[in-house]
Amino acid sequence: MGWKIILGRGLDIFQNYEMNNAFSFANKLQQFRACKPFGVTYHRKSE
Repeated sequence: MGWKIILGRGLDIFQNYEMNNAFSFANKLQQFRACKPFGVTYHRKSE
């Protein structure tokens, strides 16, 4: 058995952020980046 996880938005979940700002926390730390709304679907796979 196993799980199949499907992201409704793919890997494009982060909103744009200022990449050239050296003082922005979002530039260096992913946990400070805002996310776009997305869904996650879990499917349990049986053998």
